[in-house]
Amino acid sequence: MALALVGLMLLVVPFVLLDSSGSEEDADAASGTGDGPSGEGDHDHDGDVSGVDLTPVVPDSDADYVTNSDDPTGFNIELEFEGNWNAEEQQLVIRAAEYVSDIILSDQPDTTLSNGRTVDDLHVRLTQANLNGGTLGFESTYFTSDSTGLPVAAGVTMDTGLSESLFLSTILHELIHAVGFGETAFQGMVREINGTLRFTGTNAIAAYAQEFPATSGSDSDASLGVPVDALGHHWFPAGGLTHTLLAPDATSNQDLSLLTVAALEDLGLDTVWDDPARSNDLTGQLLQSILA
Repeated sequence: MALALVGLMLLVVPFVLLDSSGSEEDADAASGTGDGPSGEGDHDHDGDVSGVDLTPVVPDSDADYVTNSDDPTGFNIELEFEGNWNAEEQQLVIRAAEYVSDIILSDQPDTTLSNGRTVDDLHVRLTQANLNGGTLGFESTYFTSDSTGLPVAAGVTMDTGLSESLFLSTILHELIHAVGFGETAFQGMVREINGTLRFTGTNAIAAYAQEFPATSGSDSDASLGVPVDALGHHWFPAGGLTHTLLAPDATSNQDLSLLTVAALEDLGLDTVWDDPARSNDLTGQLLQSILA
């Protein structure tokens, strides 16, 4: 069993609601992004999380649920439900977490925390709160692996009173953050290029051209990186990227994109995306959307 050291990291990434009836152009205008990709400006993803306890929590008990439990060599997510969750909400979280575990095909090194607790591969503590300012949910990375730079323990807080569809898309968004999107390793691959912040992973660049040919085709620096928002936590919401689930704001017709999966591959997670540069790369098909 491989073990990895851990480091403390608290990074809060909120997910904000825009008017779901708005068009792509309306969403751009509401976020201040109508002029196209830029590393500057207010992208309205700093939702109000005041009054929420953000203290990192070291997991000290067994998980309430473990994804992919029949395959310990696959990617496993430990889920810990804190507080009052009804059965329907728990099943929606489990559904999203199993989907993430099916997208990520490889195991990560087991990690021993300061209290002797071993995590395989990621522990997520789930809470609920009445969030303010239109924030739907947010993810906080508690601890990262010193060997991979990826989260090993994280917290996800969900707003109360969400519809089933909004709850499912929000928890999937937050779990993708929890596995590493927008976190330390991701931000280590963000560069400012000609005034625009871009994620420079080679797989993401390839997926940008493949999945969003119109947006990338009008982007003169598309071969250098994929535009991200001002803090490097989300894709920049312009053009086709507005409708990716990992845009900073919730709008209509969003779904998990191959672009996002490819970015996870760049972070060192072996996903269904085919990385031609990686020997013995595991590949597969992106599963049918759970958000349809």
